[in-house]
Amino acid sequence: MMLGDFIQALISDAGAHRVIAGDGRRLVRGLAVEEPGLDGLPGAAVGWLGREEVVFTSRDSLDDGFLQSLKSSDCPALVWRTAEEPPEAARERIGKLGLGLVTVPPDIPLRRVFAVFSESNRLLLRSHGAARELLEGSKNAS
Repeated sequence: MMLGDFIQALISDAGAHRVIAGDGRRLVRGLAVEEPGLDGLPGAAVGWLGREEVVFTSRDSLDDGFLQSLKSSDCPALVWRTAEEPPEAARERIGKLGLGLVTVPPDIPLRRVFAVFSESNRLLLRSHGAARELLEGSKNAS
């Protein structure tokens, strides 16, 4: 799924707010949920974040070390569960790192965010299946 499509689905289905679009053409391979208690650890994203996964976090703040860890892990964007508007310094840093930033209200269940990604994968699999049937049908017709 492309980042632009993922963000648009979050806006439509989970009440998200796009703060920084990021590169909408970037591939999103999954959604990684940051575990509580990783705050302040050097390289906090190492080991739990896969390449091209969007991060979901409920951190109180988005510090430079955490953001740099996301960039180093090839993360395309961050979904931040917060009731606050992201501080200007964090928005500026995220923009410079080339990450996207989306906020979701604290009352949005995590399962709604996961459902956006899951539904997209189901649709993608169906579209690939339909394309395969069309191609096989055209081969059989000739």
